[in-house]
Amino acid sequence: MNATKYHPLRWLALILPLLFGVACQNGTTARTGPQEPFAITLYGKIASQVILTPFNFLSDGEMVTLGTTGGPGGRVRWSIGSGNAASLSTSDPRTIPGLSPVAPSPPPNDTFVTMTKRARTLAIGRTMVVARSGNAMASIPVYSYDDVALGCRLRYRPYLSFDGKTVTSPRANDLYITEPTHRGGMFDSCTALGLISKIATIHFPHGGVVLPMHTQAFPHITASQWRNVQTQAPQGNMSIIIFKTQAGAIVKAILPDGPMEMTGPNGQFPF
Repeated sequence: MNATKYHPLRWLALILPLLFGVACQNGTTARTGPQEPFAITLYGKIASQVILTPFNFLSDGEMVTLGTTGGPGGRVRWSIGSGNAASLSTSDPRTIPGLSPVAPSPPPNDTFVTMTKRARTLAIGRTMVVARSGNAMASIPVYSYDDVALGCRLRYRPYLSFDGKTVTSPRANDLYITEPTHRGGMFDSCTALGLISKIATIHFPHGGVVLPMHTQAFPHITASQWRNVQTQAPQGNMSIIIFKTQAGAIVKAILPDGPMEMTGPNGQFPF
């Protein structure tokens, strides 16, 4: 029986494809995908804007936590790019001295954003917050609004006048609410004021329009979207209402409890 002889070059021809395949496999394993874009998050989710409103026992929107995702990783530096209605903080400014030994802090590389306090009031306006990590940068607008808490119960107001005028009747205001007597219980202010109806209703007697509820759309609503379509709307879920005051100003608000903004002398919303 004759033994089969292999030429040395033939051995190389058999081995090289195997070596090449291993090298390609190793190269593919070591290869990484594109870097995730650097973005700002609000409570862990990528956000395009932030809305702040004063703390009023009904909502806790005066402060939020911002973080980041993607980018090169490493230390994140936070700053204010423009505006001064919001401020950055590494500790909770609402902590009452003596009641908490240590003020709560945000997670590493995150920051608290709060409405700026001026004397006894909170600033309103638009602030741009900037985050940087290495060569990556991201920014987000923060809108600080005044708020409305419309209702008949404790800590709510059943009517509001936005022009500073004095009125003798609740129904002569720019905005008021009527509710059944049982809605407010012992704290029902509407009973004494005569603001009673079978169906809870929001009234804006000088005309307005109800828009589809979308909180993120609120900062982008303009005065030109006002229409004299209706003077009242059922108080159900949260609604965006654009209405006119007796003096002719236009107000946009998320009702019955949420941010509000009124047009300035130029007939436009300030920010």
